[in-house]
Amino acid sequence: MKKPLKTENKATKIILNLLGAFFIFLGILAYGATLKYGNQYQVFWICYLSLILLGIGILRRSSFLIVSQINLLLITDVIWIIDFISFFVNGQTLWGITSYMFTNRPTISNFISLQHIFSMPLALIVLYKIKIKRNDAWKLSTFQFIIMGVITVVATPIEANVNCVFKPCMPLTLGLIPHQIIWLLTFFIMVFLTNKMLTRIKIFNEKEKQR
Repeated sequence: MKKPLKTENKATKIILNLLGAFFIFLGILAYGATLKYGNQYQVFWICYLSLILLGIGILRRSSFLIVSQINLLLITDVIWIIDFISFFVNGQTLWGITSYMFTNRPTISNFISLQHIFSMPLALIVLYKIKIKRNDAWKLSTFQFIIMGVITVVATPIEANVNCVFKPCMPLTLGLIPHQIIWLLTFFIMVFLTNKMLTRIKIFNEKEKQR
C-alpha cells in the first residue's frame, strides 16, 4: 500500500506562493509593457496569458492548470532558447525567431522575453513537487490555443503575425496547405506530445514516499 503524499512544509509553501505571485506579476508586466511601448497587438501572444494562468495554477496547486500551460509552451520555449543561444555561437540567430532581442528595445521588454528561458524549468519543478492528478490537461490546452488563434486572426493585422498565425515564424513552408491549418495541427501535436510525455514521466506522477 502506497504511503500518502507528504503535506507541504512551511518553506515549500512560501516558495510556491512566491513563484505563483511572480508568474502573475510577470504576465501583468508583459501586458503593461506591451501597451506602454505602443504595440497593442502583442497582448494577444499566448505566452502572456499563460504566465498568468501558470501563476494561478501554482497558487491553487492545480497540476491540471499548470500542465495545460506547459503543454502550450514547453516545445516553443525550447525552440526559442536554441535560437537565442545560437546568436552567441554564430553571431546571428539560427532561425531569426529571437533577432528582436538584439535590437534597440527597452530593457524591461527584453527581461520579459527572457521568461522563455526560465518559466518552463520553474513550472516543471513545481509540477515535480505537487504531482499530476489527471491526464487530460490537453483538453484545456487545445481549447485555449484554438480560442486564442481565432481571436488573433480576427483582432490583429497580418503584418504583426502574432502567435505566428499568418505565416511561419521559422523559415519553412509546406507548399499549398493553408498556414492556419498547419498552425492548428502543429499546436495540437505539440500539446498532445507534451501532455503524453509529462503524464508518463514517473517523477511527475508517482506519490513521494515518506522516509
